[in-house]
Amino acid sequence: MRRRAGWGAVAHVFVAIALALPLVAAVGATVAALLIPSQSMLNRGLLTVLGVGFLAVVTWVALLPEVRPVEVATARALLGLDLPDVTHPTDWTSRRRGALWLAFLAALGLVVAVGVLYLLPTGVGLVAHPFTGAETIGMPGADFRTGSGWGAAWVVVPGLVSLVATAALVWGAGVLLTRMAPRVIGPTMVERVAVAANRERDLARANALARDLHDSLGHLLTAMTIQATAARRLVATDPDAAERAMTAVEELGRSAQADVDAVVGALRGRGEARSTTASGSDAVAGVLRAVAAHPGKVHVSAPAQLEVSASVAETVERVAREALTNSARHGVGAPELRLESRSGTVVLEVVNWMRDDRAPGGQDGRAGLKGLREEVLLAGGALTAGTEEEGTWLIRATLPLV
Repeated sequence: MRRRAGWGAVAHVFVAIALALPLVAAVGATVAALLIPSQSMLNRGLLTVLGVGFLAVVTWVALLPEVRPVEVATARALLGLDLPDVTHPTDWTSRRRGALWLAFLAALGLVVAVGVLYLLPTGVGLVAHPFTGAETIGMPGADFRTGSGWGAAWVVVPGLVSLVATAALVWGAGVLLTRMAPRVIGPTMVERVAVAANRERDLARANALARDLHDSLGHLLTAMTIQATAARRLVATDPDAAERAMTAVEELGRSAQADVDAVVGALRGRGEARSTTASGSDAVAGVLRAVAAHPGKVHVSAPAQLEVSASVAETVERVAREALTNSARHGVGAPELRLESRSGTVVLEVVNWMRDDRAPGGQDGRAGLKGLREEVLLAGGALTAGTEEEGTWLIRATLPLV
């Protein structure tokens, strides 16, 4: 992002002038000393060594890793540029860019300083000349007869032009700095790759948060809907059961609010989203938690215990929750859940009969299945979902044991 050059850019021009003048003074003093006729060969040799050493030190300083970050910070503050932070200052490409910008500032500062030191006094002298009473004006190389009083009024015009040229020189230098800074001290290729990687990580984090929110809220809202429906049907015939159902809705609502708060907190950088699963290495325990949270009956076929890695156990539980939630939304009857170990893998299958008016793979089921596929793939497994010949819907997740 770039904004038009303003007073900050003008200030940066004077920073460039302040940077150039000591260097020019040091070089000028050394050259002037070398040109003194009475200097001995020894003195000239020492001055030459001193000058070369001075330039070597300046070059070494310009290539320091700390130079470019300072230049970027200064450009951001004075030029109003949205330059990213320097993430690889020790990279030689970054160092060379910092040294190049330093040399550019010194050269630009020298040009502007020479222009200002010539144009500004000339402009002021020409504007003030008619009021001095002098009939001539001294210019480099010759004196010009101008007359005096009103007869010399015409010199005010070139004086004003000189003053305007001074302002234009400084302003134009600020514009040039604003345009050149992103090209010279902007992000290197390594930093561009790092920025792209950070964006990919942010996107992956956002996708993970979306899956967490979908998994938790999808299940909780489905359970709340079922409990609320049961309460409405039982309020007239069995008030106690209706009250229990509404108590369950209240508890589910609190849990849903906690999940939303956790995800919002993670998006605002206050931490990670609260996981809806418990840590552990027993896949059966996670599946049983998902079954216990299901509002209806589930036919479960699973071993007494199935040890897997903690990440696989969490993924199995997530798949079980999502599959049972889809079954409650789109299926009829009690779903069947099967968990077993096959040839070094853990296989989870959830089967349910589909309603005639809606299939679980419909529009509102695709986001959950897509998120499940991504999560199972990241865990090193595979997920399939689709209709069976007998009119049932099957979700199968195959994951490594470790």
